[in-house]
Amino acid sequence: MTMKRLAAAAAAAACALLAAPAPAHAAPASLHPVALPFLWPNADLYDVDAVSPAKVWAAGRQGAFCAVWVPWTPCAVGSNGNPVIRQWTGSAWKEYPINGWQGQGAVVAVGGTATETWAASGNSTPQVFRFDGTAFQPVAAPAGHTYTWFRASAAGAWARVEGLAAPLYRRSGNAWQEASLPGTFANLIDLQGRAADDAYAVGTGYRTGGFGYPTLAHWDGAAWHEIPVPEDMRPSTVNFTAVVPGGPGEAWLIGPGALVHLKDGAWTRMTVPVAGEDVLDLAPAGDGTLWALSGAEPAAGRPYRYVDGVWEAATVPTGARPHRLAVVPGTGKVWAVAADASGKPLVLTDS
Repeated sequence: MTMKRLAAAAAAAACALLAAPAPAHAAPASLHPVALPFLWPNADLYDVDAVSPAKVWAAGRQGAFCAVWVPWTPCAVGSNGNPVIRQWTGSAWKEYPINGWQGQGAVVAVGGTATETWAASGNSTPQVFRFDGTAFQPVAAPAGHTYTWFRASAAGAWARVEGLAAPLYRRSGNAWQEASLPGTFANLIDLQGRAADDAYAVGTGYRTGGFGYPTLAHWDGAAWHEIPVPEDMRPSTVNFTAVVPGGPGEAWLIGPGALVHLKDGAWTRMTVPVAGEDVLDLAPAGDGTLWALSGAEPAAGRPYRYVDGVWEAATVPTGARPHRLAVVPGTGKVWAVAADASGKPLVLTDS
């Protein structure tokens, strides 16, 4: 945090200032590991979601292996591992079964609302599951369809299915309901929200001649409404890669070398934590503080905290490489899934 020095107009005033206690600087943020229970060798954690201090989810895989008989050839024998989801209860980790899982692979996404948690695999045709309090149960795609895309956040669960003109669906109770995006969305990239009536989606639109441009829309609980993105706020490439909701009327958009803030219709291009690097993930703390991961490659993020207009580096254990962030609502406390220098999974927090 930066502090302003005040110049004294008289010697007496200067002496008084020198005698006064120096204002305290905020301590640098530090993330420390939370011990994980046993995971089979060759494990990875891909996503984290924080609902409360006693409900933090971490998801990934365990038991992956690849045996190569001849160098530089594909695996002769191998496995993509088995899915794993763990919940931090405030004092320990608890594992829940994932019923109906087909084949091998990882859980790459976990999230949802305060009362409903969802998980999905990373396949080209994702498997989708909903937590019922004791286990994760499979949830079928809209009738006659196959999932091709899935997101869950505080705005609920959303899915797309196969087909060039496939609509977007949202989960309402125990059924999928169509909630189509504006016609300008040729491609949907990310969708996140803070409430059932407050969500944002980013994607790509195409003009005549095949030239692409970023698209943004807001969900108000009943319909999607397009929000044009000003030319000077667009990333260096066509697409934003993610959208992160803040408070009411507020969102951050992430793209290659770009971090853009939208608040009540006003746009601001923000500085990124490290010039020349991408923002890999972003998590608002709700009090004006932001947490971000910055890096040149997806698996090599470094955490930063944005306080009073300044990005500050947060410390992590030597060699740790965080790749996903989540902030516990109402607390500002951050959690991250990471890998250590040897590639073993870590969970980090400043709690």
